[in-house]
Amino acid sequence: MLGGQYRPDRMDFIGPLATATIEHLRGYLAFIGADGLSMDFGVSASDIESAHLYRQVIRNARETVLLVDHTKFRTPSLFKICEMADISRIVTDQKPPEVWLDFLNAQGLRSTMEKRLQFQSKGLRNP
Repeated sequence: MLGGQYRPDRMDFIGPLATATIEHLRGYLAFIGADGLSMDFGVSASDIESAHLYRQVIRNARETVLLVDHTKFRTPSLFKICEMADISRIVTDQKPPEVWLDFLNAQGLRSTMEKRLQFQSKGLRNP
């Protein structure tokens, strides 16, 4: 877990301490989220702090997996995180639209559809 300013509404950490922690890490497998996707703009966030931190995470990772739900394929967000080429794989909850599947294949990106996991007090279970 990173240190920094905790944002309960987004359940993440931002700020100088989070940035400094990421700066000292290398070679990890990164899992990131995003607020929007665009074929021409790439992966994006709704706030500049998240976009900045995710760029640093991607730069230091050996591989980056993007975790997004199906709604993110419809709407880009305001602040660019990275190009689609910076992502190794996309995991989503539903099959992306055909136009997106064609785009991802052309980019050499794999996409995986996963069933939703439900959190229970004793751990995870598949519905």
